[in-house]
Amino acid sequence: MDIDKLIEQLLTTDYGGVEVKRQALVRLLQDPELIQQALRNLVPRPGSTSARAMGCQCPILDNQDREGTGTYVITSQCPLHWHKKP
Repeated sequence: MDIDKLIEQLLTTDYGGVEVKRQALVRLLQDPELIQQALRNLVPRPGSTSARAMGCQCPILDNQDREGTGTYVITSQCPLHWHKKP
């Protein structure tokens, strides 16, 4: 099952009740790849209008040409996209 279908099961009311939702949530939480996919879906791409509205400081023009490549320019001042390793 892909992440979109899994999230759909979690967010809609017509998927068999609490047990089905519990199973979907457990599956999501146990699979690191699904977690990464979910996070990519939740955080808008660097430099986008929606990301800027959330406080993104990444360059706009540098990232426009990178749409769909999965590779973006991220600034260390960005609270949304910059993640320091502990």
